[in-house]
Amino acid sequence: MSEHTLQTTEPCRSCRAPIVWAKTRQPTPMPIDPEPSENGNIALYLEDGVLHANVILKAQRHALKAAGRPLYLAHFVSCPHAGDWRKR
Repeated sequence: MSEHTLQTTEPCRSCRAPIVWAKTRQPTPMPIDPEPSENGNIALYLEDGVLHANVILKAQRHALKAAGRPLYLAHFVSCPHAGDWRKR
């Protein structure tokens, strides 16, 4: 577990892996893997006690990583049951 691991998790309803929920700009909830990822493209921030997620563009990703900012992956990337949750 890294120093940037998100602590308040709950199990995914499909695979039972730990996740955190963050609001997107839409604002819809997005499940996030709590461990930072080298391949991450999600930046997280707290606003008024609410965790928010921004999808990061490639150019921004390099700058954030160079600044030491942890990036995360949406749980849809790692969940073996992600397809079950996609809207058809």
